[in-house]
Amino acid sequence: MPLNQTALPPEHRDQIQSLAATKQYSALASHYEQLQKRFQFEQEDFLQWSNAEKSLGRLDTALHVLSLAVTNHGESVDLLIAKGKIHRDRGEPTLALRAYQQALAIDPNAHNAHCQAGIVYELQQQWPQAAACYRAAIQLKPDNGMHWLGLAKCLQANGDTTAGAEAFANAERFMADESDYNKACLYSLMGNHNLALQHLHRFCQQHQYAAEWAKQDPDLRAIREDSRFAKACVGALE
Repeated sequence: MPLNQTALPPEHRDQIQSLAATKQYSALASHYEQLQKRFQFEQEDFLQWSNAEKSLGRLDTALHVLSLAVTNHGESVDLLIAKGKIHRDRGEPTLALRAYQQALAIDPNAHNAHCQAGIVYELQQQWPQAAACYRAAIQLKPDNGMHWLGLAKCLQANGDTTAGAEAFANAERFMADESDYNKACLYSLMGNHNLALQHLHRFCQQHQYAAEWAKQDPDLRAIREDSRFAKACVGALE
């Protein structure tokens, strides 16, 4: 049962959407924290709140918010995938994979659960397991660029450059709706530094913590060696 029975008023909903659209994660998280004491949240509210906490690096709080969502709405595929991502970022691969397996038990067609499991295996450099997950995701959603990008990395890591190049081409073909950060990863891996840096700069302008991610992300290793990388993160590209 929901913790609160009063629906969130439209004026608060409008403010939340404004904060989310402008990436004001600190204000968004604080606003949600105050509102949840008085109003009933939809599942999407909890997911958005948790994502704001995650973007601020407050992973424990982000996980707690998802537990509130389960209390209010029960377990769901979207909540489990979000939970898995937090466990992954906390360095808990076993818990992350368990969450994705639970999501697939609810919906075997949850292609993003396969993809996220692939990311966990990829981070552990377990390339065959990662590739199997990405292929399962592609079978369910063949027009998803991130699924193809994951498979491309696995093929490249295993030395299959021809199949890897084909997978990269499919990733680029279906990447139009992905974030600038994901596009930066794609073009960094493909060796196109100019496009990678442009997309990274655009993303960093809107996400204050993105520069820290970029300094650690193995997908961006190639452009970190480019003299323009620092400017892409915080300044204007020439």
